[in-house]
Amino acid sequence: MCRYDNGDLRLFDLRMNRISWQTNTRNAIVGLQFDRKDIKQNKLIVTTLESKFRVYDMRTRHPELGYSFITERAHKSTVWLGGHTPQNRDLFMTTGGNGSLNMYQYKYVPNPPLRHLPKNTPKHLC
Repeated sequence: MCRYDNGDLRLFDLRMNRISWQTNTRNAIVGLQFDRKDIKQNKLIVTTLESKFRVYDMRTRHPELGYSFITERAHKSTVWLGGHTPQNRDLFMTTGGNGSLNMYQYKYVPNPPLRHLPKNTPKHLC
């Protein structure tokens, strides 16, 4: 995983020596963390400038649109760090440039609506 100050986020496949996925967050990325080190990753927290962070669900990947994610606005300042608790990977905390700490709980949606898809998207992509 690689982050850039222009908002680019890239996931590298080191076995194939290629970029397996990339996206742009529209804000400079200041922090990344997967939910666990010892098992296959489920969630990725990406913290950015301008009070935002994203949580990517690394189990759900659309062939053209990429991984599903949620964006949240927090702290009214830069979100410097995001970290999962070791005991429960659905709980995570973010730290802000204004000195505040926020705690969140991730909840899975069993059948998420496909609102982010354009109306003319073919059904085989859904």
